[in-house]
Amino acid sequence: MKERIQSSLQAFAAGDLADNARRLFQTLGYDVSREAPFDEKTFAWFRDSYFHDDTNFNTTKALSDEWRYVDLLFQLSAAEVERNLSLFDTRQVDDTRIESYLFFAIELAGSDYTRTALAGITRELNRVFPMPCFVLFKYGDKLTLAVANRRLHKRDESRDVLLKVTLIKDIDVANPKRSH
Repeated sequence: MKERIQSSLQAFAAGDLADNARRLFQTLGYDVSREAPFDEKTFAWFRDSYFHDDTNFNTTKALSDEWRYVDLLFQLSAAEVERNLSLFDTRQVDDTRIESYLFFAIELAGSDYTRTALAGITRELNRVFPMPCFVLFKYGDKLTLAVANRRLHKRDESRDVLLKVTLIKDIDVANPKRSH
């Protein structure tokens, strides 16, 4: 399994970002069959397709000028979650109700980003959707995996509050470390 993960990570050195990302998540045991790739892999297309008048998205914090590529990889829905009950539970736990995850791939123009910058992008992306967004970032020869924790809004259970962003940062695609 470790060799398959290492091979999946090394594949990011060349080839299609979305295909490599789906292969990595599949290697990690995710069901990637619910694909919904974007028609165009640009921030402009993403903005035009998903932003509404009430969308609270800060393009400065999201570093949207540096997005070279963005795609929705797949959705892990309640049906897929239920198949893996040992890993997930769709009930409310710790003031959170999660029935679905969206998995994104974003390639950034620079070669190095701080934790703060990547967390900012992750937060802004999560503001657009009612379910959590897991983000695979690629920049230079590195990958970072990011997810924002959420909790239910205390007064309005139809809304979530974004909490801490967790990152597995700077995975070297050519020579991944065991700790990653």
